Amino acid sequence: MDAENLPFEVGEMIELKTFQKGFRSAWFRAKIISINTKKGKVGFCLNFVDYPDEKTEWNQIYQKCPYMIGNSKQTKSELMVRPAFPFFLCESEEPLEAPSNVLVAVHEMWKVGHLVDYLCDDCYWSATIVELLGENNFLVSFSLLLYFTFLFCVLVFYWKKLFFSLNFEG
Repeated sequence: MDAENLPFEVGEMIELKTFQKGFRSAWFRAKIISINTKKGKVGFCLNFVDYPDEKTEWNQIYQKCPYMIGNSKQTKSELMVRPAFPFFLCESEEPLEAPSNVLVAVHEMWKVGHLVDYLCDDCYWSATIVELLGENNFLVSFSLLLYFTFLFCVLVFYWKKLFFSLNFEG
């Protein structure tokens, strides 16, 4: 993929996944400052929306997880960017003024097995709903890649912190 064929533009809001320790696989909101190529790799220069004190960073669109040890030729590159989260509402709700031109109307809200993103510390963490606990609370399961093993943890969350998961494969 080259810089001219990207579905993103300078000034657009996107989300960036990180392999940074403590935040591996979390998604952060960012604004594209520039799109360019370094050493044959296409990437973005980004400002992080929720972390204004962070310096502008250049990030590749595809990266290999640095924690996967072994034959790097067999390690699959991962897509590190996705479009910003759309505005969600239940189809029975009246649309309010949405923060973007993308609006998603949902027929049924939450079910066991739904992939969700949980908003915590100004970043999104991917999880799966494993149990509905009444009207507004959910038991969700996270799986985080830590070196060779996956860490599974199950936590209870309030519905206003959950969003339908966005999974973009490149």
